[in-house]
Amino acid sequence: MKKKKILIFMPSIEDGGVEKNLFLISNFLIKKFNNISVISISNKYQYKFNKQIKLIHFKNKFFNYFGRRKKFFLCLFLLFLEILKDKNILVISFQGNIYCTLLCKMLGVKVIVR
Repeated sequence: MKKKKILIFMPSIEDGGVEKNLFLISNFLIKKFNNISVISISNKYQYKFNKQIKLIHFKNKFFNYFGRRKKFFLCLFLLFLEILKDKNILVISFQGNIYCTLLCKMLGVKVIVR
C-alpha cells in the first residue's frame, strides 16, 4: 500500500495562536511521516518549519498584499493542482475550512478540519 501524502492547508500565515499550532503540529508530524507539505501564500515564516517540510506557494510576493478571501481562493487553486497530481493525500485544514472541505469532498479526498 502506498503511503499517503499529507497536505496542510493554511492560506494566510500571520501572528497568532493558530499559526503556533501549525508550526507545532507540522514539525511533530514530519517526525512520524516523511511526505508533508504546507500550502500557503505566505512564505515569511518558512524558517519556523522543519527543512523536510515542503512549502507550496506562489513565488511572487505580490500575492502577500491581497485580502484574506483572495488568498483563500488562490490557495484553493494550489490545492486543486496538488490533488490533480496525486489523489492519495490527506488534507488538514487550518483556515478556510468550508472552502477546503467542499473542494476535497468534490474531488474525493479525505479532509481533517482543525
